[in-house]
Amino acid sequence: MPKNSRVSPKSTSQQKKGKKKQKKYNAASGEIREEEEESTVAYEHQGDSHIHIDDILSSKAGNNNSSFVINKDTIKASAKFSKNSAEQHALNRQQLASFYPSFLIDKLKKSRKITSQTFFADGAVMIADISGFVRLCGRLSALGVDGLDELSKYTNSYIGDLVNTVYSYGGDVVSFAGDAIICVFLQTEDEYGETEGACCQRATRCSIELKDYESLDLTAHIAVSYGEICFAMLGGHQKEWIYLINGECVVELGDALNQAKAKESVITNACYLKCVGFDEEFLKATEMPDGSWKVHSTKDVKVDVAVKKQDMNCDKIDLHAFVPPCVNAAVLGGSFSFLSELREVTTMFLLLDSYSPKKNKDLLTLQPFFFGIQEILKQTGGFMRQFLVDDKGCVLIVIWGVPKASHVDNSARALQACLLISNLCQTTDQRCSIGLTTGDAYCGTVGSSIRQDYVAMGDPVNMAARLMCKAKGRIIVDTVTQSMLPKELAASLNPAESMMLKGKTEPIRPYYYAEDYLAPLPNFDAEKTYSIVLDPTITIELTREVDLLADYQRSVEKKEVVLKEGTMPDVRIVHLEGPPGSGKTECANRFVELSKLRELRAIRVKCFKNEQNMGYCMYRKIIVALLGPVNFTTEARQTEAVMTMLHYAFPNLELEEAVKKHFTLLKLALDLKWNF
Repeated sequence: MPKNSRVSPKSTSQQKKGKKKQKKYNAASGEIREEEEESTVAYEHQGDSHIHIDDILSSKAGNNNSSFVINKDTIKASAKFSKNSAEQHALNRQQLASFYPSFLIDKLKKSRKITSQTFFADGAVMIADISGFVRLCGRLSALGVDGLDELSKYTNSYIGDLVNTVYSYGGDVVSFAGDAIICVFLQTEDEYGETEGACCQRATRCSIELKDYESLDLTAHIAVSYGEICFAMLGGHQKEWIYLINGECVVELGDALNQAKAKESVITNACYLKCVGFDEEFLKATEMPDGSWKVHSTKDVKVDVAVKKQDMNCDKIDLHAFVPPCVNAAVLGGSFSFLSELREVTTMFLLLDSYSPKKNKDLLTLQPFFFGIQEILKQTGGFMRQFLVDDKGCVLIVIWGVPKASHVDNSARALQACLLISNLCQTTDQRCSIGLTTGDAYCGTVGSSIRQDYVAMGDPVNMAARLMCKAKGRIIVDTVTQSMLPKELAASLNPAESMMLKGKTEPIRPYYYAEDYLAPLPNFDAEKTYSIVLDPTITIELTREVDLLADYQRSVEKKEVVLKEGTMPDVRIVHLEGPPGSGKTECANRFVELSKLRELRAIRVKCFKNEQNMGYCMYRKIIVALLGPVNFTTEARQTEAVMTMLHYAFPNLELEEAVKKHFTLLKLALDLKWNF
């Protein structure tokens, strides 16, 4: 087979041991060539909801294939392990601190005790809206686990560069709002002797640098405003807190951002006046019809206030209070590096229609409402991704399906939460509009070691935001979520009007909630839910299993010389079973990582709940992952792949006979649409 043949192992960069001879066939040339292939396969099967499990792995005796069941009985054992070493403890705190903006760390160092509170400061606010992520996510996610790794790499590289640049100009990243980052540049006259308005110059100069960053499909358009900013800490239910900012200057960002096209920077008139107030030649800009300014270039600025977050002393701060539960668990369990993944999630976007920048100038006015939301989400098992003020207004984002907030009935719980929050609005004199969707999204950390956050990004998440904007006081539910609801809840939804959404080529027809009846909430025991803490017991069990595979592989290597040509390699499959949220994904990721360290090739494929009734779904995914998705994109490539598999699996049969006997099964397994 020619070296550039499309049918080849997905990767050979890390394959040194455990290689098998493999025959491959080129349909065009008729040539058969032996290549080396590795044999260890790991896969994850999602959705065995009948097994009630919590946290830990135990292995079952078996033949070549092993079954792991996550067993709740050993959860208590994890608490008996000793504390991390001082070095690990320092690393954990550094990881947790990266989820805090600098202003919050500074405030907590001064007050020590966390209470609901607000404080005000003048400064510039910047939003960098990133375009192209949904397109990039769709393209790379189609490549499976390797594509997900690439997606995480490119996303973090791009957003990490934005974050590091913001801090180099003395800015502070307040939040990662979906596909955007929101930053503040505070006036520091008292400490650094800055001239009034210097923070606007730093922010504007930073925006010019950010708008020119580009990576694959990712670009950004920027908006900057200036004014009084309210900083708030809200919550406190079961010691969980959030922070957010508010102010008329924050709301003004939306209009300015709408004026900015890709790779453009637009500033509000207030920011412009501050920039030119003591240097009329600081920038070159064009006035826009709404009074904002499109910035073309600026002078360089002297930055004496660059924030070095990693140097901040956080030893006396409770760093768990503002960090997402799944991140806290991952840091404590040593699985922080395995957080990024593609997950099926149900996403709720809520717009607080009654919010007013003037009426709610002091965000403490929202504390009773927010505390009530925390109670509802604790009852329904949702993860509060964000509560923020951005270009859309005051928005609440909640997700079901991420680690530590994943359940068999995510969609039902999410709709229950929508109804309960809607009732809460009525009792607290608030009004809201809600969008609810379900689908696969990239879930993981984005940013850099200086500042990062746990996010969910992708088309279903964006659609929830767009349905929210169309809701106009209603609860709008997409068709996927509606199809997953139990009958008593689905019956309360009526078809809504046809809607054309941004990013869609055809109008959609969602549903809206039209009944006052609240179906009973499924039994929910918070003590028996979901955990992704890969404590030492889990790691020990996984390591033991991988070591067994490695020992077996070495024993096969010694016998390789006596194996007959064309002999099938011994593929060992590891089954990870458990209900949503039990930690299967993290275990599978760790298993693959441990295999790589032992120079074994391991692949991981995942069967989602909506795929379980599709025949041969898991086998299809394993085959595609082994040969590479690119080999199944066209009929010609599929033909070449099928020929290779038939020659490899049945070396003693003529091609015509192999096709006659076995192609029908391959056609079913691979869902092929053609015949020989």
